[in-house]
Amino acid sequence: MNCSFTAVMDSVLSSMPSDVWLSRVESSEKTLSVSVEGHAASFDSVSGAVSLLGQRREFSDVRLVSTHSSGSNGVVYVDFSLTAALKKPAQVAASGQAPDTKGTVQ
Repeated sequence: MNCSFTAVMDSVLSSMPSDVWLSRVESSEKTLSVSVEGHAASFDSVSGAVSLLGQRREFSDVRLVSTHSSGSNGVVYVDFSLTAALKKPAQVAASGQAPDTKGTVQ
């Protein structure tokens, strides 16, 4: 597929709102997918993360797998997990969107 974990991680991280913290990011070249687990300040923040990730040209079929409200020391947060399909580079190019040059050395 020719898609590096670093590129996937950069795309995921740049899609997260500032009040979302990731605890696990796993990508699979075999299944062309990415799984993300983390914590957020609110359910709205989780919704924002799903929406922003869905807008990235590298991903499709972004799905929220689970959410659970928890907390400690009086601080409440939302645990979540989500999955997304990774598009092949040819699919991204065919989407007609300009390439993402963030972090690209020219």
